[in-house]
Amino acid sequence: MINYDYDYDYDYDYFYDYFYDYDYYYRIGSIKTTTINALAYSQNEEYQIFQSYVEEFNKYSSINNLNITLNLELYTPLNITTYIQDYESMVEILLEKKTTKYDIFIYENFFNAKFSSYFLDLKEWLPKSHMEMYDNTFAKFSSMYNDKWVGLPLYLNFDMLYVNLPYLSKYFKKIPVTWNEFLEIGSYILNEEKKNNNTNLIGYTDLSCYNFEVCSLNEMIYSYRDSKDSSYPKLTSKSSIQALEMMKTIKNKFSTVDSDFSLNEENIIDLFSKENILFIKYWYYLPIVTHYKKVILPGYNNGVSASYLQSYNIAINSYSTNNARDAAIEAVTYITSREVQEKFTIEKGIISGIYDIYNKGQICDEFDCNLITSIQPINPIYSDKNNDYLTECKQYITDYLGGKKTASDTLNAIANLSKTYIFSINSDDYVLSFIVLMITIILSVCMLSSIIFIFIKKYESFFKFLSNDLWVIFIVGCTLILNCISIEYGEINSFKCHFKTIILSYGITCSLIPILHKIIEKFPVKSNLFSWISHHKYLFILFFYICDSIFNTLSFLSPYNVITVNNPLGYQFKKSFIQKREKKTMKEVIKSLQRVESEEYSRVDINENYSFDESSNGGVYKKKDVANRSNLSNISNLIIEYHYSRKIINKHTSKMSRSSSSFSDINSASYKRKDSCD
Repeated sequence: MINYDYDYDYDYDYFYDYFYDYDYYYRIGSIKTTTINALAYSQNEEYQIFQSYVEEFNKYSSINNLNITLNLELYTPLNITTYIQDYESMVEILLEKKTTKYDIFIYENFFNAKFSSYFLDLKEWLPKSHMEMYDNTFAKFSSMYNDKWVGLPLYLNFDMLYVNLPYLSKYFKKIPVTWNEFLEIGSYILNEEKKNNNTNLIGYTDLSCYNFEVCSLNEMIYSYRDSKDSSYPKLTSKSSIQALEMMKTIKNKFSTVDSDFSLNEENIIDLFSKENILFIKYWYYLPIVTHYKKVILPGYNNGVSASYLQSYNIAINSYSTNNARDAAIEAVTYITSREVQEKFTIEKGIISGIYDIYNKGQICDEFDCNLITSIQPINPIYSDKNNDYLTECKQYITDYLGGKKTASDTLNAIANLSKTYIFSINSDDYVLSFIVLMITIILSVCMLSSIIFIFIKKYESFFKFLSNDLWVIFIVGCTLILNCISIEYGEINSFKCHFKTIILSYGITCSLIPILHKIIEKFPVKSNLFSWISHHKYLFILFFYICDSIFNTLSFLSPYNVITVNNPLGYQFKKSFIQKREKKTMKEVIKSLQRVESEEYSRVDINENYSFDESSNGGVYKKKDVANRSNLSNISNLIIEYHYSRKIINKHTSKMSRSSSSFSDINSASYKRKDSCD
């Protein structure tokens, strides 16, 4: 017999590893990767580090099998003809349309107010221990608005003063720590250099931000605090006036021409290399210059300074899908972690929003930690109308520097831009409000007290026109009308306007109906109706009260809209209007649809599916074959709105709205303000 007993040496470990790896890679291939998109803008593509953050996270995601890929869409002057204001407008339009294309936005802290409502509050989504790392002045100033963490800082930037050390050493001068020293040292060196025929030396220039006048004024005012821990001085205070006057003095003494005070970036870099400026205010991030020392800005008192804070924040879109949102949270948590921030601080030279990393030896070996920790940041100007506000501020400051206005008038005008005047006894301008309130109270007391005379027999002959009960109703009505002004004390809101209308309507009814009843009672022509009214005065008055109640209840269906109004003198106040529905013709609605260009929404091709025949009376919209049945409901709504409008609209149709419209804008009619509460 043949022996088939072979001795095979099987490598069982090899087969096990093979099938294990096959199964692993099969399962990995079936796992779906979540891709999230970030949008950012940078003035200088060469020096931006956003892409480095993205690469760092993608590397981390790959190592830890997070299955998340972060893509960056970066706008710079090289690939798009835009500026930061245009980028801000583009982002605002995307967010207003509730875009889901971008899950992460990188933006300047200057726009916190404008974007805050569209981004997640990070303190509610990120770990508590993570948010505690950013519990410092730097991060709060840069990323918080109305107690909401709108974003977290990727890196910070501050205004610094660059001092030309060779010139200070030449005249044995120390680095100035107060504005008076700054003015004295600068003036002395400039005068001495002029004696030596050096007329090319510029005393001081500023390039901290594109609205340098506003930035410089805020820094100057903040540096005029009494102490380091003092709050921002009031705009109309004596300290603010002194700060603005110092700003003008520096300009007049240190600048040979107006352009020297605010040179452009290219000129400043050129002058840096030529060492032809004595003092320069510029951002912290600047290539090392040999003969200049970077210090904090001076202040009114020793130990007081100010530095305008610029921050590039990373925020999460609140409209993202759940998967994209969770992935974005993972990305933001890692990018703003202590590990990554320390790494980028050492390798890229950024200023991190995690303040306590500047107490560590390794980082302080590379950076001047004392300089960074001595910075006294000023909270940027946050407003949902930043562009308009800054434009007007800049104009006021320019007029003052040009000698057209006084410092006091300039600061009052700037204060009025951000101040909404209200009637209140708690406001700074309480005198007029208090006087009006006292007059109202005194007159009300006198009017109500006069009721007593009705019941005194001595004065009965003076009150024969009305019965006693009608006199009481009449006086109460007049008192209600008089006290309507008291409702407008404090902030104006929709409820107050409705309440004022209710009180006014009942007051007018109480004051006029008793007189109307008396006129009907004495009317020479007799009738059954007049006779019934004469004998049922309470039912007659009650009828008008019921009508008032019905109309006042219906008025809540059209709520008041509160807006801010600027009068020609530059004062702001709030006013409320009733919203009134305005109808559109079909042609206008279709044209609005044609303007929808967003990639976020599926569009109805009106030109292909419909044609407008203008030859008919008023125009007829003819329907072609519609392939996209999912849009039929939208078209039906438009047709219903069109036919409804044709019944009430005259030949003069309203002008087409100029703003871009989404489908939700068209299904909901636009509104026109009418009927002032005031």
